[in-house]
Amino acid sequence: MKKRVFNRQNITTTLPVSFSITMWLLLDRLDASGWVWGVTGTIFGLLWISCIVSIFVEEPDSPLR
Repeated sequence: MKKRVFNRQNITTTLPVSFSITMWLLLDRLDASGWVWGVTGTIFGLLWISCIVSIFVEEPDSPLR
């Protein structure tokens, strides 16, 4: 079942690029241990996968209908 959303051209992209870069720089600055990198990488991997899948699954909808 597809969700009905506004047209992708009318809204900004939802990919978490700047948030991912910010977290990577923060973890590097704090000299995080290996397991913290692994947990953060897993969470961001799932976040990126869900964002990319949502781009292809969403069905555009007219806001004036």
